[in-house]
Amino acid sequence: MADKRLLAVSRSAAAAWGRRAALMIGGAFIIAAGSVLMIKVSHWGLHPYDVLEYALTDRFGLSFGIWHWIVGLTMVLLSLVLTGRLPRFGVFLEFFLVGGFIDVLLERGIVPDVQQTAAELMYLLAGIALVSLGTALYMSADMGAGPTDWFSLVISEKWGLSFGLLSIATEALAVVGGLLLHGPVQLGTLLFCLVYGPITGFLLKKLAWLRVSGE
Repeated sequence: MADKRLLAVSRSAAAAWGRRAALMIGGAFIIAAGSVLMIKVSHWGLHPYDVLEYALTDRFGLSFGIWHWIVGLTMVLLSLVLTGRLPRFGVFLEFFLVGGFIDVLLERGIVPDVQQTAAELMYLLAGIALVSLGTALYMSADMGAGPTDWFSLVISEKWGLSFGLLSIATEALAVVGGLLLHGPVQLGTLLFCLVYGPITGFLLKKLAWLRVSGE
């Protein structure tokens, strides 16, 4: 009987980790796909951190995905130094997967270029929607979020600051850095900042049935 119970627990744990892996990998891929759609129409503007990474790629070379890794790792290390809290495994995996998927999608030319204004706007809106959906799916695995969200979370908890205001402040700094390097800050950047949080929050509630809780 004990062996059967142990086997049942093991199967349940394996199934939970299988769901986690699917949510994390699938979520990261969807985030990357949304980012690539926006990169294809970058003159409309990008996510604040993508503005910085795009500018770094344009100015110093290396791929967009590698700069995504560098920026993500920098945020993780900075949060560790300031708070002493080691991020969860999912925080590291998020920026590693997203950066890798972005490079694959860009280098393989999987997402076609568009020139018509209507198509460009569709890319922009679809990109924002996909990044929001991918983030909600990834967070549903309950293994952590992206490094920028982690940074804002641990800093806000450490010093009792508002998570929302801190997120806005860090995104503003990323935009300023991107602007100094002549990154694409446009209407799409503002639109992303306005709707990303509400859309992601809405999707998290709607996808609550997918959430994997516990370790």
